[in-house]
Amino acid sequence: MRVSKQARKQARALYQACLKDGIVDRQKALMVVENLIQTKPREYTQVLEWFLFLVRQNELRRTAIVETAIEPSSETIGKLKDAVQSLTTLPLIFEFRTNPQLIAGVRIQIGDQVWENSISARLKMLKAALTG
Repeated sequence: MRVSKQARKQARALYQACLKDGIVDRQKALMVVENLIQTKPREYTQVLEWFLFLVRQNELRRTAIVETAIEPSSETIGKLKDAVQSLTTLPLIFEFRTNPQLIAGVRIQIGDQVWENSISARLKMLKAALTG
């Protein structure tokens, strides 16, 4: 579904009103959604769609997915959290996963940025260099 410029502009204004220190205030966002559904202004479905898209993007920018080959110890988790948190000014929500395909090392994703320092990534680069 295509979202009109006007709907995007309205959604952006509502989104900005819900921000507090760069983080979406869930209570305000819920009130905005309820108000949109009750009042049903012109193009409200498009406004709601774009508003929810912006909220999801904000959540993704604040979510750090940390993948390791084995289950890290609590000390390692603390060190990883500190190191990853230093990459951004926003408070992050951490999600730890084990991925045996990494062989060894770590893969960190915050939004659309990925930092990978694993054996599998190095093997892929070596393979590409040898075949390319």
